Amino acid sequence: MSSLQPMSLSQLVGDEAFIPPEWDRDIQHIVTDSRDVSKGDLYLARSGQATHGEVYIDQAIDAGECLPPV
Repeated sequence: MSSLQPMSLSQLVGDEAFIPPEWDRDIQHIVTDSRDVSKGDLYLARSGQATHGEVYIDQAIDAGECLPPV
């Protein structure tokens, strides 16, 4: 697995959305499984076969101090 440099949230979204300066921080990984969240990760809640990932947002935030979804 290759190692990528962290990217700020504002760099990630570019001109697609405004990120307030107080929310902008480096993103280490983009994660879709709340059980895999680590500090600095951005959790993307998406629809699964049995449930929607939004059910696990609080768990993801607590588990890894990840950025909350916007």
